[in-house]
Amino acid sequence: MLLHSFSVYKWPSSLLRSLSRCARNFIWSGDVTSKKLVTVSWRQICAPKNEGGLGLRDLSSLNTTALLKLGWLIITADSPWSIYLRERFKLHGRLYSCSYKRSSIWPGIKSILHILFQNCRWVIGNGSTTSLWVDKWLDKPIVDVVGATEIAPSLSRTKVSNIIRMGKWIIPSIFSSTFPDLTNEILEMPLPIDEDNDVLIWEVSTSGVFSFSDGYEIVRHRFPVKSWASIIWRPFIPPRYSILVWKILFNKLPTEDQLQRRGIPMAPICQLCYKNSESIDHLFSSCEFAQCAWRWLATQFGTSIPLTSSLSNLWLDFLSKRFSPHLRNVWLASGFFLLMAIWKMRNKVKFEGKPPSFSRLCRSTSAWIRQVGALTPGHVRGILDRQLLVSLGISPNSSKAPSIVPVLWHPLLFLGSK
Repeated sequence: MLLHSFSVYKWPSSLLRSLSRCARNFIWSGDVTSKKLVTVSWRQICAPKNEGGLGLRDLSSLNTTALLKLGWLIITADSPWSIYLRERFKLHGRLYSCSYKRSSIWPGIKSILHILFQNCRWVIGNGSTTSLWVDKWLDKPIVDVVGATEIAPSLSRTKVSNIIRMGKWIIPSIFSSTFPDLTNEILEMPLPIDEDNDVLIWEVSTSGVFSFSDGYEIVRHRFPVKSWASIIWRPFIPPRYSILVWKILFNKLPTEDQLQRRGIPMAPICQLCYKNSESIDHLFSSCEFAQCAWRWLATQFGTSIPLTSSLSNLWLDFLSKRFSPHLRNVWLASGFFLLMAIWKMRNKVKFEGKPPSFSRLCRSTSAWIRQVGALTPGHVRGILDRQLLVSLGISPNSSKAPSIVPVLWHPLLFLGSK
């Protein structure tokens, strides 16, 4: 019953906001009533992963998409209920009235009609269904091209079939002289051999039929594609590590400076060095403890990292290392683990009073490297990378030998040849 209501009614925006708030609170705190102070915006969370989101769906956009699907079925299906609603609401192409109608579902349908008709297009058959001036059967409706704000009722009832004779375009001279560009566009459009009925298609779909996923892509909020998105979401990296890096990239970890900025009185001191204010850049990059950790990790892989006060610069240098695919994946997973280990150690100091232990961090990271090395894909190129993986306690993945298929060919024998 709930899904049916969601699919035929436009839900109040206050209800959708309340449900989204509960979902947001549950994701960040595990409790629908508990709100966290430092969070990524819900709209960003509902973006696809390649745009920096978590791939969730926004309830408001889902409701709009469900109404789009209902509207599509009403104007295209031949079932008794769709024919009834089409006549009930007088939905014949773009010529529809937004006036009040005594129907509980009409407000929802009315709210999406402009989106629906903007993304639909008529494919001309015999032209008897499509309005010449109002419907979209060219790149744009003719009434929009000529810039008319109003159109006479007699013209609005003119069909495309009025300019078709015997399977050919017959353009009135007054139209062709007034709108030469439109005339050329019409004449370049081929007409079908058989005079079939006009067909309404969904333009953004390759099949021409509305799909829920295509509809959602139209109504959802879009963000720029993030270059780092393909890096943090890897199948061999545990999601909680990817989520931590995702929060770091958005600067949404509850560090001392973030909490102070939101009105919590505190001295934002770093919990690992007690020398500087705690921020994401300091905690993971310029803190003495973090720099020792990055320096140690680099030596395990036989390389070095220029240590700076900016985490973004450190991360760029980290990703720029050129290893063979298997070793590069292990290197990437190790960096994710080190960020998580630093964050966990900071929390143990802050909430449990345990002093930071560099040796414990090194042992846990070494164990993680051995564990993740058996799960990471890719192959090894070069003797140095192979020896490095062995020194880390990882069995190298050898590249598959090429499969050579023998081709047995004999010259063709033709009759009469010697």
